[in-house]
Amino acid sequence: MAQYILHVQEEFHGRTLLEFLNASLRDFLKGTIDRLIREGCVEVEGKKLTGDWRLLKGLEVRVVIPEGFDSPATPRPMPLEILLEDDCLIAVNKPPGYSTTPGYGQERVSLLEGVWHHLREANIKPRIVNRLDKDTSGVLVFAKDDRSHAFLGSQFEQRIVEKLYLALVSGEMADDSGVVELPIAQHPRRPARMLINMKEGKEAVTRWRVAERFTGFTLLEVRPKTGRTHQIRVHLSAIGHPLAIDPLYGSKHPLMLSELKPDYRPRQTREERPLIGRLPLHAAELTFRHPSTGQAMTLVAPMPKDFRSILRALRRYRGNGG
Repeated sequence: MAQYILHVQEEFHGRTLLEFLNASLRDFLKGTIDRLIREGCVEVEGKKLTGDWRLLKGLEVRVVIPEGFDSPATPRPMPLEILLEDDCLIAVNKPPGYSTTPGYGQERVSLLEGVWHHLREANIKPRIVNRLDKDTSGVLVFAKDDRSHAFLGSQFEQRIVEKLYLALVSGEMADDSGVVELPIAQHPRRPARMLINMKEGKEAVTRWRVAERFTGFTLLEVRPKTGRTHQIRVHLSAIGHPLAIDPLYGSKHPLMLSELKPDYRPRQTREERPLIGRLPLHAAELTFRHPSTGQAMTLVAPMPKDFRSILRALRRYRGNGG
């Protein structure tokens, strides 16, 4: 159990308890501090108050962190490919294999922790705007303040954000474009999995267009209009063309050069490595209105190395009808 004894200084006279703690506890995200207040772990002069309670100079604030409290997030350094950074937001190109947020048993730094470390000297705690699955790469946005977070979040809620994904799917699509409108719900027996549920599912709409054709595979441009969990993966699987690699909704086998190249000869000195071994799904573009200017802007994330490698091999060995 950890404990913090804090005293309200002149600059926080008249400010809220949440604002005071957010500035004083630099190693805790705002959501974690809010939870500590709600669960009664914070006392002001011995009283448990709400986060919007306004403080007076000189008051003593006691914060107790219970043992096992679920707060795994901490600023941790990691290389970041920054697509845009200004006073309102920071956008990065998320690499595959990294989670958006931390979790127990997770050794790799999450993007939230990496961005938090990047902003720590400026005493800024990032707010998550959008999320991507661990094995999905692409545009990930964090807000730097509450106003920007609310402004950007409302655009996602109103479905005015335009999202473009690149998805490599199994099989050859018969049509050049289409729309999938099937409601999605959580699987009743497998919490990590989603499924199509016509009665209890939530509305989900995904538009797709063929970007490139290969023998046995198709590269799609996918534009989800809603943001359900695993939406693209579930919808593409439902129409018979799951992602080329997807342990939950399709095949879990990585794509190897030996499967694509007719005269492939293995190297005796080195075991063959997959061209790509994760979800071939990349959040390529995100278009939204900027919190400060209100102007529409598009962020573009270059494809990671493994995605480029599999496309290069398909173009060479599976392109133009074979």
